[in-house]
Amino acid sequence: KWREWERLAYDCTKDCLAYLGFPVSDLTFDDPDLACRGLVIDTVRGNFLKIDRHGFVRRAMHGGRRLDATEIDELYGRHMISLRDRRFSFLNTLFSVSEGVLYSQLVSKLDSGALVRESVEPFDASRVATYADLHRAVTSALARAHGGKAQPSAIKEAVFRDPARYTQREPELLRRMLADQRRSGKKVALITNSEWWYTDTIMRFVCGDELDATVGADWRDLFDVVVCSARKPAFFTTEKLPCYELALSKDEGSRVRVAQDEPPLLREAKQLEEGAVYCGGAARLVEKLFGVSEDELLYVGDHIFTDNNAVKASMRWRTALVVQELDQEIRASRSERHRVAAIDARLREKDVLQTRLNGLWCALERFDHEKRGLDEDGARAARDEVRELEARVARLDEELAPELKRVGKAFNKHWGYITRAGHDDKSHMARQIEKYADVYCAKVTNLYRYTPYHYFRAQPVTLAHDMSHDY
Repeated sequence: KWREWERLAYDCTKDCLAYLGFPVSDLTFDDPDLACRGLVIDTVRGNFLKIDRHGFVRRAMHGGRRLDATEIDELYGRHMISLRDRRFSFLNTLFSVSEGVLYSQLVSKLDSGALVRESVEPFDASRVATYADLHRAVTSALARAHGGKAQPSAIKEAVFRDPARYTQREPELLRRMLADQRRSGKKVALITNSEWWYTDTIMRFVCGDELDATVGADWRDLFDVVVCSARKPAFFTTEKLPCYELALSKDEGSRVRVAQDEPPLLREAKQLEEGAVYCGGAARLVEKLFGVSEDELLYVGDHIFTDNNAVKASMRWRTALVVQELDQEIRASRSERHRVAAIDARLREKDVLQTRLNGLWCALERFDHEKRGLDEDGARAARDEVRELEARVARLDEELAPELKRVGKAFNKHWGYITRAGHDDKSHMARQIEKYADVYCAKVTNLYRYTPYHYFRAQPVTLAHDMSHDY
């Protein structure tokens, strides 16, 4: 249901912009494929970029228009994209999709002049004069939609009211998986940035508390400890942070719903205890509670940087990344396997022709400059064959060009797969997954397919010189 979630974030962000006078009433979430996770926004030029694992641009769009190869080469041909450059913004969460779609639509309005012409008070044109200004306005609106200390979260309130609409769940499978982990001697903790009122509501639904009113159905019984309002990534990167225990009735558990405007009392805590719920704190407290450290812990999260990067860099924990789009990408990839096989066959044919062509070019050059290797008749025959091979290679290129552009359209019609950059290379997103995640999956319940004792072993890496070459 991540599309519903993206639409909600889009609508809430659009409402925040409308409040500021932006002309967004005519904008709709009718083309969510305008953006996807793993893209990079060039905030100076207002372009969306799909980059490969090396940082080179493979696809690009400006507003709703796709840039051709010549334009990409002129703008980025010599530029290796670095995310350390503040000019570039990496879309790495599901919320980034709504941000990206809205920004793309507003870039088109800025180009046409409609952004200023159709605006209403209190719109301030001087604050959105450039693509970078516009990007800051959209990201600020998304942050307001998320809420903060001074304002409620429109997104969380909508999910709070109707979790079934926005949240995928497999309660029986999830409960069995967590029970298996704990029965095998493992400890399980829930660490979330969400406030307790939101955490309790979502976990009730996800774990299916309403499906079983018997004793022991409380979702908190599935975890050894719960930490909400964790303030990740600071939870992982800071040694000491304030920690408070929520004063919840252990007899009633979470059977009594906690109202958003009536938070439970807090009492300061110096260490964590099993069975309790905490607010804040630091990762070292979890290590101390469980009596483990570093690679004895597996952290499962869905944010590359807030979760996996911080955990890997600061704590050296093992990491698992949840990539919700993965199921859909796998299905799309399977639906395209015949087209991909045809592309591979044409590329192999082209390699054979090109190898023969390269040899003929070299032989003719030797003949022209050194008069060796060929006689006049052989040179004439070689030139005839060169013309034939060049024509065949050109025809193959014409056939391949549209097919290569179609790769991944079953997943996203503009950008293709999030883990691939074109037909034959990994995307920057895939490189980030490899860098920060020990394992990755579409949903946490995928772990149920393996016993709690399973050891995930990386596949052997094949290097270029390990491959066999027939030419």
